[in-house]
Amino acid sequence: MYEQHAAELQLLVTNFRKKNTDLRKDRPSFPSQLFYTWETFLQEVETDSKSISDVASVLGRQISRPLLDRSFYRKVQSRKVFSQRDSLELILQKSEDKLSKCREDYKRSFLAQLSSPNSSASLSSYLDAHNAYVTQLHATNGMVDQYNQYVLPQLLQELEDVYSDLCMSLSDAVLQGSDVIYNKSSDQSKRYNALGSQCRQLTPGSDLVAFARSLTPLPTTPHPSQRTRSYCPPQAPADTEGMLLEPGVTEAIAQLALKNELIVDRLASLDVRAGYDTIRAELMDLESQMKQIQDSVETFKRLQQRFIILA
Repeated sequence: MYEQHAAELQLLVTNFRKKNTDLRKDRPSFPSQLFYTWETFLQEVETDSKSISDVASVLGRQISRPLLDRSFYRKVQSRKVFSQRDSLELILQKSEDKLSKCREDYKRSFLAQLSSPNSSASLSSYLDAHNAYVTQLHATNGMVDQYNQYVLPQLLQELEDVYSDLCMSLSDAVLQGSDVIYNKSSDQSKRYNALGSQCRQLTPGSDLVAFARSLTPLPTTPHPSQRTRSYCPPQAPADTEGMLLEPGVTEAIAQLALKNELIVDRLASLDVRAGYDTIRAELMDLESQMKQIQDSVETFKRLQQRFIILA
């Protein structure tokens, strides 16, 4: 825009100077204050054109290109953060679906045991269903707690860092531009000085506070996939309420009232040692992946710093 404006001003000056030359040919040569004033005005406009061209050069060289280069990787980073959040929420939803399935299996096994209280096979199936449900319940709650307490705050902090960096970059760019225009144009000094003062007073934190306050009404409860679940064992069928049950059935119901803990029993196919070894192997694999990711992040940071220094 500045370059186009400068070119148009220069073209305008050239056209009027050509007309001045033609007028000089048609009139006698004499000192004319009008022509002198007009020529002085054209000189001032030409000076303005050169000044605007200088401003355009400075804005493009010192502000526009560095700002685009600096904001590019931040834009990529913000997209990765949102993509990671979507992936984590999908994992939480899958865990919630798996918990619902385990709950249904637990309930079916409970009803089967009620109908066949003396069957070892149904009792074994019931204990296995209980263990599967408790395991998945603890896993789901652990994932939800980890997400709410650690992962989500880290994602929000990373977004805040991205916004703060872009905010300060844009503020510095506008400040440099306003200083250039202020130095080149005395007529615009007050307005651009005020803009520069406004840029110096800008703080990213104030923007974030204002943004948070604008989200009205705020949600009072978390998303269903992010709430901690309570242990909910299956109950006796509703149609048995108020009925006189046989002592055997009542005793079976009392025996099937299990707590929120794993059952280690010969009828339950729960292998604690194998589960521990599996979890330990998964932990070692995750630690290895985390180390690789951390090394990649450090390498990426060094490349970014080198690029910024070279730019």
